[in-house]
Amino acid sequence: MTAMLASSMLGALMIVIFKKKINDHSTAELVFHQNFISALIFIPFILFNRPVPTLAQAGMGSAYGFMVGIGAWFLLYYALRHLSIAEYGLFSYNEVIFGVLYGILFFNEALTVSMVLGGACIIAAGYLLQKQKAPPVPVTD
Repeated sequence: MTAMLASSMLGALMIVIFKKKINDHSTAELVFHQNFISALIFIPFILFNRPVPTLAQAGMGSAYGFMVGIGAWFLLYYALRHLSIAEYGLFSYNEVIFGVLYGILFFNEALTVSMVLGGACIIAAGYLLQKQKAPPVPVTD
């Protein structure tokens, strides 16, 4: 529980830092640096992995790396350029809803009343936030 709380606090801090710095750099620069640093950290694990991955495993790992490393980070920075922190925070709560749905679909987990009520609260908050007219966020690309 404490680890999840610390993770969410650090994740929120990371988003605030990204939001403050996003206008100083292009999206391509941010995605490149995000992936370059990750690659430097993981190269030793890739080079000294035993047994050596098969071609299919390496291909799947590379495809995953491109989807997450380039696709997901590009979408994150794009969203941060166009949304306020409050709007982004609300969208990040949708991860909970999708996590529950994936748990039900792929792992046969049971849907509980508290899950339904929590999802309803998230959806209601999203509706209320969208209904409230906030000043537009300036877009700089």
